[in-house]
Amino acid sequence: MIASKRITKERVQLVLREPFFGRLVLRLEMVEDGSQPTGWVNGLKIGYNPDWIDKLSDEEIRGFLAHEVMHCSNLHPFRREWRNPDKWNVAADLSVNGILLDSGFKLPEGALRDRAFDGDAAERIYSLIPDPESKQGGRGQGKKGPKGVSATGESFDDIRDPGQDKSGAQSSGDLETIMEEWREATVQAATAARKAGKLPGGLDRFVRRVAAGRVDWRSLLRQFLDQVRASDYSWSRPSRRHISSGLILPSMRSIETGLIVFAFDTSGSMDERILKASWGECVSALEDIRPEAKLIMCDSRVQRVDSVEPGDLLPDDLNLPGGGGTDFRPIFKRIESEGWSPACVVIFTDLDGNFPDLEPAYPVIWIADNDRTRAPFGITLPVLAV
Repeated sequence: MIASKRITKERVQLVLREPFFGRLVLRLEMVEDGSQPTGWVNGLKIGYNPDWIDKLSDEEIRGFLAHEVMHCSNLHPFRREWRNPDKWNVAADLSVNGILLDSGFKLPEGALRDRAFDGDAAERIYSLIPDPESKQGGRGQGKKGPKGVSATGESFDDIRDPGQDKSGAQSSGDLETIMEEWREATVQAATAARKAGKLPGGLDRFVRRVAAGRVDWRSLLRQFLDQVRASDYSWSRPSRRHISSGLILPSMRSIETGLIVFAFDTSGSMDERILKASWGECVSALEDIRPEAKLIMCDSRVQRVDSVEPGDLLPDDLNLPGGGGTDFRPIFKRIESEGWSPACVVIFTDLDGNFPDLEPAYPVIWIADNDRTRAPFGITLPVLAV
């Protein structure tokens, strides 16, 4: 059977067996492309090499189509921005493949999977995995990330930017329209599949996130902070991480990221689980992004200010003094009085407090345990899950 007929057959099988994927795959035009070794997707079309398709089983073709649908539902063709295309491809595959495999799909042999990343946003995964090796060795094959997680296998498709094949989606307005259409179509497909009792359990949280029109706050924070990797060693402050092993090693810091201020609302109204999650994300960001950083603990007044470098903080170091009311003004007054010029300020809070009258000149990100209120300035990222 020729490749195009096999593709058509498995699209029909998705409609009959997996209505969530079946409804969505019908939104994508199928295009034969002999110049591509395997397959690709760009949010509008799925391209495939017919010779490669002929080597796959029916189940693998079905898995390939579902895989491309997941890229589109996650808006991966639209969210790459400045990132390396090959590395973004690996991150996006690691984000969706676990969900598909746990839902019973069979993917082409060697598909990338690391359980540590299952269901995580591609932006966060991108910040944790190493830069890609040359395609000659296969994307992602056997590479080990900075936290000891390995991405074994290879990516069997390319995520292309919309319009790369002159499909017409060129302007930002066009792209915004297509993205919104994908969000709506994903929610509608999930609703129909759920009513039919055929929505895979692993998709529930993903669909809720799409319905909310936002991704996990950790991913958005990383997207904002993910900058140039550390490129300088400093012996001025030895890394705490290795001291317990009897090793005195230099800490490593970025010479390009600039100062980042992490401020914690330590008032009595803050949920301890949110504080723990926020602290863990702050520690992780310091290790991965390696900026110069200041930590401010504040309720109605500044309780403590710390200067920290990568390796200074550990996940179990959580000790946030406070417990009183909430006033954000002392945070900004302290930044001004110290003469700091931060690249950005990240504040973990429930937003129940007093704000400054004037917006500062630097970017401010509010990680808010509150999905009903927005800060009067800066970017407010509601906490969806911890």
